Amino acid sequence: MPTLRSDSSIERDTDFKAKVYAKAEITDYWVLDLTNRQLYIFRQPFQGEYQQKTILLDENEVSSLAFEEIYIKVKEMLRSQ
Repeated sequence: MPTLRSDSSIERDTDFKAKVYAKAEITDYWVLDLTNRQLYIFRQPFQGEYQQKTILLDENEVSSLAFEEIYIKVKEMLRSQ
């Protein structure tokens, strides 16, 4: 499950790269938007496009398709170092 942290390339990550990963049939692609404190989740690749696109805010929880029983808060992925 590729996860990219980027505040300067969000458009490229959510458009161009999402299409590349969908074409490769990556089933669970996440992109952290550091500026807006959001997590973009792309799922269900079909013919080079993701059928499901979700944006979660930092107070939401999420689990990956690979480990559905484990939840993580988006804010934990966004916290400062």
